[in-house]
Amino acid sequence: MDKQSLEKFLKGECPAEEAARVQEWIDQNPEAFDEYLQGVWAEPVTEPMPSAMEQALLQEAASWSGYQEPAPYKRSVTYRWLYWAAAAAVVIGIAGWWLLSPAPAAHKQLAQQMIISVPAGETTRYVLPDQSVVWLKANTRLVVDTQQYNHPTRTVELVSGEAFFEVQKDAEHPFVVKNGPVQTKVLGTSFSVQAGLAGGTVQVTVATGKVAVSHQDKQLDILLPGKQISVKAKTGEFTRNTVPVWLAAAWKETQLQLNNAPFTELQLAMEHLYGIRLQTNSAAVAAQHYNIKLNRNTPVQKVIQVLALLNHHQYKKMDSVTWLLY
Repeated sequence: MDKQSLEKFLKGECPAEEAARVQEWIDQNPEAFDEYLQGVWAEPVTEPMPSAMEQALLQEAASWSGYQEPAPYKRSVTYRWLYWAAAAAVVIGIAGWWLLSPAPAAHKQLAQQMIISVPAGETTRYVLPDQSVVWLKANTRLVVDTQQYNHPTRTVELVSGEAFFEVQKDAEHPFVVKNGPVQTKVLGTSFSVQAGLAGGTVQVTVATGKVAVSHQDKQLDILLPGKQISVKAKTGEFTRNTVPVWLAAAWKETQLQLNNAPFTELQLAMEHLYGIRLQTNSAAVAAQHYNIKLNRNTPVQKVIQVLALLNHHQYKKMDSVTWLLY
């Protein structure tokens, strides 16, 4: 990562795409970024620390146990701005709270954001300030403006990936998930939002309660449990679908109980828990309903064997991801 991009990132001057690229590099190379920050600390300083940043840091530090306010320093001594940006990044935390410097002519206060990034192969649970809970899938990025949250709405931004929300009821402060022009608004419920690349398709699946989905302030639909909507972010075109209610959170669960599930639902469960395609060429198999408890950690061949044994089927492995029941 070039130093110019890192310097712009610390100053909050990066365009959105470049900022996302730098943040991804930081997530993947924390030691290299720490080495860069240490180098900034060692550089000569030439500009005063911005007063807004100073006040924000003092307020943050005042909440720490054992904190004592420092003695005033001489204003005649000057300091390099980037030094203080690096100091703020270190003090507040590289992967947690950030102080982003806005354009001096346009703003007088610092915006405070929390960026939650989940690396590949991991799932993270996070409790929001109002005690709503969000689970973040691997390769997901969520942004929360901690100054504006709950004033007047509880708004978060899903930049990419997939998240499952369990929202605390609060009729006076609606919960809003933004992804570009697509907004998902609720009062208290549980649902998932999946977003691809910028301008791609946003998918919302409801587990409980009621969810309103809009595109550029135009309401598209109100979803009940077991309903799913896929919205093209660029155009607002959308499709509706009916799905099992468990689908909204299937990726975060280790177990799933199917009760009197049709074969199509069994296929869906096997795809989401084990990443396989379950097929059949038998009308009897396709017409049957299934009762089984699935565990993500059970080897898929053992699961297929149990399915076949319980339901008097035969099975065959067609390729690395396809199994046939007949």
